[in-house]
Parts: sequence; structure tokens; C-alpha cells
Amino acid sequence: MFKFVIVFLITVFSFSVGASSKKEQSYNSDYEKISSQATIIEVVSSAEVLVEAVGVYKSNEKNKRRRKKDVRRNGKERALDNAKKAAVYYLLYNGTDPLLSDEDSMDRFEDIREEVFSQDFIDELVMYVDPKPTRVVSIDDGEGIKIINAIKINSAFLREMLEDNLVIYSYQELVDEIGYPQIMVIPSASGDKSSLELLKSDKMNQHAAGVIESFLSSKRYEVIVPTQLETINDLTESISVLDKAKKDPIYQLALQIGSDVYLEYSVAATKGAYETDKVSVTLRAFETTTGRLLGTETGYSKPRVGEEFVSVEEALLDAMTNVTHRIMKYWEEDLYKGVQYKVILKIVADDITEDKLEDVQDDVFEAFEKAALLVKENIVTDKTFDVTLWCNHETIRNSRQLYKKLQSLFAEKQNELKISQVNRNRKLLYLQVK
Repeated sequence: MFKFVIVFLITVFSFSVGASSKKEQSYNSDYEKISSQATIIEVVSSAEVLVEAVGVYKSNEKNKRRRKKDVRRNGKERALDNAKKAAVYYLLYNGTDPLLSDEDSMDRFEDIREEVFSQDFIDELVMYVDPKPTRVVSIDDGEGIKIINAIKINSAFLREMLEDNLVIYSYQELVDEIGYPQIMVIPSASGDKSSLELLKSDKMNQHAAGVIESFLSSKRYEVIVPTQLETINDLTESISVLDKAKKDPIYQLALQIGSDVYLEYSVAATKGAYETDKVSVTLRAFETTTGRLLGTETGYSKPRVGEEFVSVEEALLDAMTNVTHRIMKYWEEDLYKGVQYKVILKIVADDITEDKLEDVQDDVFEAFEKAALLVKENIVTDKTFDVTLWCNHETIRNSRQLYKKLQSLFAEKQNELKISQVNRNRKLLYLQVK
């Protein structure tokens, strides 16, 4: 009798454990279906993002009564866990600047996907969960639940995880290769006032420039805020003459300074309800050598009475994170294509025959092609060359080395004429042949 009882208890226990295990597997397989519905509420800092995410839980119990009981007992907690994963999923795949922005990175991510979406790692990423959900909704006649909740995610830690596992390119490795980009910060012209005048006289634009400079400096970018025209390098006026397609004075200013990227911003304040003010800041990042738009973002502050400077900071922080992400993506692409330089070269020798001029033109272009990985012709006339060169950053580290390289290559073909330097900065070389 005693043996029979023991056997019976073991059988019952085994059945119970097996049933529990099957239930857990069933729960996990359904629970891991992340809702992927989320939106960014606020960029809290350069390392943290507040996301409103939707979490869904549907019970897998065998009958309706048990499913409803399971949802009442566990639904809210499990839907919230699902919302946390939805927030992370959004940062990885969705939005204007997802961390996984191309198919290659998505493929590499598959190797660590299970680890990233494990509950332990998700709990490390989550910095804060609003104790009061935005909304809790019963679905499927009480057999499921949907929760909408504000969740703060440590986006910097998530990015670090991806970099450490070689899913995406490490910003630190990129910086070690070619350094941080130099960025010029300046307001957009408004009405009769130029950008430099606004930077001198308008307090809100001055404060915005200071906030942007502080944000970028904290990330170790080299930042330039031109406050006086006298401080700008005295480059030739031929920039505006030659580059007729780019008459934008801010573009010309960035070229003269030699920044890699220029960041143009505009600040606007609007009246809201109850005499509150709401500030919006629009940022546009451009590649200096070509004037190509790299990205644009608009950030908004909360409506408040007074405290305009606080509103400017809030609106800027909302936009800056995405813009800097796009700048670094551009910088990463440059690593593969080469570092860009704009070269303006003029043939100033007068006593050149037509046949000789053609030979000189060929020799100039041959020098460009040998010195650079890629050559783009912007404007070319008989005696003027305006080109963009992409150079290998390992063999040509700066504009001086590029100048010496072009000079040497041209000298191999020409004995009487030579390339000399008129003016030069980090990104622009103004040269002449005489």
C-alpha cells in the first residue's frame, strides 16, 4: 500500500510539472510577440529616451474561465513587460533614426536578438516606468489586455550593446579613425538681419547657440560659433564667383571657416492657451563641401508661462539627438568613401597656347584622379576647376598633404608650370597654376 501511494504521488507530481512546463512554454511563445507599437515622447538626455509604448498580453489557458482568471491575475504585469520590449523594438527598428538602419546591421542583430529581448537585459535598459499607465484596455472579451505606458529607456546602453557585438559601427572606433567632425553653428537669417547680426544681437538666438555648443562639446565635437566677421579666415571672393549654384551666405561662411558640417537653426515662439508660450527649434545639418542636406529636425517645448530660455533648451534637446545621429552616420559613410575636400584651382598663366592649355587641363585632372579615391566635377571652365575630392584618410591626413600631393603629381607632367597655394583651410583648397 505504501509503495502504491509513493508511485501515485510521483505520477501526479510528474504530470503537474509537465503541465506547468508546457504552460510556461506556451506562455513564452505567445508573450514574446512584441506589439512593436510605440512613439518617442521626449529625448530626456543624450543617453535616455522617454517612450510611450503599447504592451499586449493574451492568455493561453485552455478554457475561457481560466483565460479570464489568468488575465485578471497576471495580465497587467505581463502586458507591461511586453510594452518595455515594444519600446526597445521601436528604438531598434522604427522612427526617423533607428539604430538598425540597414539590412546588414539587421542581419548581424539576429545573432544577439534573443539576448537583447531577454527579460534580464530589458530590465537593465528600463530606467523608469510611469506608475500610472496612460490607458489599460480589456480585449478579446476579457481574455487579453492592452496597456499604454510611458517608459524611459537607456538608449546609450542599448547602443553600446550593439557596438560591443559589432552589430553597428562604434562611434569611438570611427573617431579613432578620422576624429570628430568640426561643426559650425549659426542661426538662419531672418528678414533684413543676417545670420551674424542675429548671433550678435538676438538673445534667444545667442542662448540657442550656447545650448547647441554645450551639447556638442559634451560629446567632444569641435564646435565653431562665428560671432565676428573679422574672426573668419580671409579667403578669396572667388568662392562666390565660382560656385554660382551655392549663393547661400551660410554655406560660403562654412567653407571659409573650413568646418566639416554646418548646423543652421531657427527659433520660433508661439502663443498658446492661458497666455503660455511654446517654442519650436528647427535644425538643419549640411555637408560643407557640397551643401548637401544631411538631416533636419524640429523640436518643441511644453507650453509654459515665461521661461523662454528653458523652453529653448527643451526644444533643442528634443531635436539635437537625432541630428547628431545623422551627422555621425554621414561621418561613417565618409570613412568608406574617403574624407572630402573642396578644391578650387585656377590657371592664371596668360601665355598658354590652346594646345598647351588642353595638356595642362589633362594633367590637372590626372593629378586629381591619382590623389583621390573619387573625383566629382562641380564647375569646370577652360581655366577654372571646382571639384570635390574624396581622399583616403590613411594616406592623406589633412589638406596640406593633399596640396603637396597634387603639387607633386602635377610636377611630374609639367616642367614650366606649377601648382601653388593661394589659401587653404581644413576642407577648402584654393590653388593656382602659373
